[in-house]
Amino acid sequence: MQRLCRIVVILGAVSFSPLFAQFPVNLTPTTTVVKETVNNTSASGTYSNPSVGTTIGNVSKLPLSQLLPGFHGKIYASVVLFWGSGSGKHINVGYSAADPAQVDRQIKDIISRGMNGAILDWYGPNTWQEKAAEVWLQEVAKFPGFELAIQEDHNSLTLNGCKTSACAQKALISDLNYVAAHYFGSSHYVRINGRPLLTTFDVNWNYPDPSAVLFPDDAIFIDWKTVRASIAGNPLILERGPLAQTEAGVMADGAFAWVGRNKLDPADEYLQYITDFDTTALANPNQVTLGSVYKGFDDAAAPWGSGRRLDEHCGKLWIDTFAANVRALGSQIDQLSAFQAVTWNDYEEATNLETGVENCLSVSAAVSGSKLNWKISPNTTDSAATLSMFVVYISKDGKNLAQLRVLPTSARTLDLTQYALPAGNYKLFVKARGQPSVHNHLSGGVSFPVYSTLKVTSPASNQSVSNPVAFSATASSKLGVSSIVLSLDGAPVYTSHSNTLNTSLHLALGPHRYLYTVWDKAGHSTKEGGTITVN
Repeated sequence: MQRLCRIVVILGAVSFSPLFAQFPVNLTPTTTVVKETVNNTSASGTYSNPSVGTTIGNVSKLPLSQLLPGFHGKIYASVVLFWGSGSGKHINVGYSAADPAQVDRQIKDIISRGMNGAILDWYGPNTWQEKAAEVWLQEVAKFPGFELAIQEDHNSLTLNGCKTSACAQKALISDLNYVAAHYFGSSHYVRINGRPLLTTFDVNWNYPDPSAVLFPDDAIFIDWKTVRASIAGNPLILERGPLAQTEAGVMADGAFAWVGRNKLDPADEYLQYITDFDTTALANPNQVTLGSVYKGFDDAAAPWGSGRRLDEHCGKLWIDTFAANVRALGSQIDQLSAFQAVTWNDYEEATNLETGVENCLSVSAAVSGSKLNWKISPNTTDSAATLSMFVVYISKDGKNLAQLRVLPTSARTLDLTQYALPAGNYKLFVKARGQPSVHNHLSGGVSFPVYSTLKVTSPASNQSVSNPVAFSATASSKLGVSSIVLSLDGAPVYTSHSNTLNTSLHLALGPHRYLYTVWDKAGHSTKEGGTITVN
């Protein structure tokens, strides 16, 4: 004979934000622990240097444009090509820049970060960098819409062999015509306003026009008007840095931003560099300008390093460079022709984004009763700024993961009673997902046993109902069901000492929270609940 205990009650409405919303759970795995923690970049995985911020990790593939609201242009990765040359001049990062398979991986990774192409730092014909650039030109044909451009570096072997103005001028013309002949014809080559883009890295500084405002003591002057008139293809030439924005312009048609650094204080983010560049760009709308975003700088790993450093602040600088551009440009952000991520893979100066941006944090989780709690360490405003969201996963085997919930970065707890889970032993994981290109972190799995399967037939989650309100549920357990207790707004109101509960109650108008607690015959409880609104 069924024994029922009933508490006669008419409950008053409780004012609160709904804490429960009983959700069915799709336990079909969509990912794995391995996928969420493995190196998911084109970096080799064999080179790391934590002292300068280069660590191997799992990287957020959210698009970079997410951090540039209002910008509708393109974003390019700045790529260096000297890896694997065998010259002994560079560190070993675990791959060859001229390996087609590696180039394919890099293009796929760049695309996965929401970038549109690559600007290749080039050292002239008959160099390792030219060999690698030819591989890029070959491989981009496999990727519709992906673009590339060449950047003439002041370290061009052709230029470096010159000690006179006449030699340098001839060499530069030769280099740039080589680029025009071998690259401009590609349908994948970057064009702005119909003209092929050709950036120069400090060429204007070391080989300036006589009209230049600033130049080093050992500068070799060349006639840039003659250079420009001698280059095929009418390229759009951009210089590095803000000088191109204020000089007469014979050496360039605009400028691209790079890394801003306070030489006296490596801890200073020196975002004024970005502000000044962007403000000048807005004041010169006829010039073509490429903005920059970057994570830091440290040349300690470079054979020629001189102690130059810009602290990454555990990923905060990366986020702040985006924010600085957005603040400076405002609603005119589309005036910039494009942005450049500086750099994709210069490991010797630790500007490499290929390995992702290390945010120096960890995430841990624990279950307390029917709540999943987690924390990040360090738990600071700056740390939280490098995250985009938390993702809670559930697993039946501790390896294959099904997504349970996506939560904002302010969240630190999840009430598990809102989920309709069948009886079983589960593992719960919390992923701290980084902002674009920032490292992701996955907590260890924590156990969450569900002892009974509860099927609620009434009321439905988040339902609007009328009095009397029907409550109906059935429970099952391998250990046998002892009772089902119904609570409303935190207080028990009805108990069934069987595996079924059926009752109707008159409730005050307004929102109410209900909770079923199933007790099995071994004394284990399983809780499941939701919200209703009585009209």
